[in-house]
Amino acid sequence: ALPSLPFDEKRILSSTGALALEQVPESLVVCGGGVIGVELASVYARLGSQVHVVELMEAILPGFDMAVRRTLQQALQKQKKIVYLKMKCLEAVVVIMLTTKHYQTLHF
Repeated sequence: ALPSLPFDEKRILSSTGALALEQVPESLVVCGGGVIGVELASVYARLGSQVHVVELMEAILPGFDMAVRRTLQQALQKQKKIVYLKMKCLEAVVVIMLTTKHYQTLHF
C-alpha cells in the first residue's frame, strides 16, 4: 500500500481485492510495474479492460534482466496496455515527472 493511497477495496484495491472483483472494470490503473502489478495488468487486459500501468522506475520489473524486461514490455504493448515509466501514483492521480522540477498530472 502507498501511504497516500489507502486501500478501500472499492475504488483503490489491493491485489487481493483486484482478484475478487465480480465484474471486469472498463478501465483501471495499476500502481507498480513489478511482478504482481504486471500480472494483474495482463489478466485484466485479456479480460477486456483498458489498463494503465504506472511505474516509478525507468522500466517495468526493476531488478530483472534487461532482455526479459524488453521482451515483456513488447508483449505488453501488443496487448495494448499503456505503460507509464518514471511516474508515480499519488492520491489516485498519476503524476508524470518530466524533469526533476516539472510535473504533469494525468487524471483517469
